Amino acid sequence: MTNTRNYRRGVKASNQILGAAAGLLLDRVLGEPSTRYHPVALFGRLAGGIEPHFWEDTRRSGGYFWTSLLIPIWILGELFEGSFIATAVSSYLAIAEKSLFEAAGSVHSSLALPDLDLARSELLSLVGRDRSHLEEDDIARATVESVAENSVDAVVGVLFWGSLLGAKGALAYRSINTLDSMFGNFSDRYSNFGWTSAKLDDVANFIPARLTTLMISLLSRTDLGTLRRTFRQARPHPSPNAGLVEAAYAEALGIELGGELSYQGVGEFRPLVGKLGNDVVSEDIRQAVSLARKVDSVFVTALLLLGVSIRCFAYFKGLGEEG
Repeated sequence: MTNTRNYRRGVKASNQILGAAAGLLLDRVLGEPSTRYHPVALFGRLAGGIEPHFWEDTRRSGGYFWTSLLIPIWILGELFEGSFIATAVSSYLAIAEKSLFEAAGSVHSSLALPDLDLARSELLSLVGRDRSHLEEDDIARATVESVAENSVDAVVGVLFWGSLLGAKGALAYRSINTLDSMFGNFSDRYSNFGWTSAKLDDVANFIPARLTTLMISLLSRTDLGTLRRTFRQARPHPSPNAGLVEAAYAEALGIELGGELSYQGVGEFRPLVGKLGNDVVSEDIRQAVSLARKVDSVFVTALLLLGVSIRCFAYFKGLGEEG
């Protein structure tokens, strides 16, 4: 009985790991479904529709709101626990690598024309900051920062949680990320109500952001001193995860990220990270996309090797014990 149980655990773990990897491969081939009935879009509309019924200017009401949405998703994922197909489909729906790279490519193409108005318009799909006053270097910087942050949010985070928890991990992670983008504590209305969403997003991205940073360091052959500087530069950033990944990208690309930006007319200043004094140019967008694709490829290759190894180990161990 123990042998059978251990074998099933090995199969379940490998199904989840291989399913998460398959989700990225599906996204690379198919891209996100271009329909208003995409599950993530439906979830966003549902959350926006019920938010007024929960809203109070308290953290507790925000916690109730978040729980009411996540519990059904968690239960749904439990129904398909350990399923390769369910994990693959869930991860595919949660991953947005292809659409991220296409959006960044559209901004790059607009800057190459050059057409700043079109580039500002294309930037809307990547960032929520004010865009009307942005010049070419500002647009390029915003795009690279978005590619850096979303390399975790749209890919590595899904792969990590999908491989660890299966379908429910991928779905729950994307739900947390969506709720943070909609209701995170970035405005007066959601300063308390969105606290839970914002903090859960920080927790969910803590390990994926650091895995991404380490992979970037390995790919760019960063020495230990530079890696320490990356962590040190990112420390003042308001996000414990986005700031770190942006600093890693900036260091690898040899550029400076951070600086002034504004949301709804309210100015902010993000700490400067990377190679200070090296302005971002449009070509850096292509370099950032290339780096993000390499990071994703390394991660998915590692998952494939791990998943196959676990399955083989479980299989041959079972044969040995039976013999």
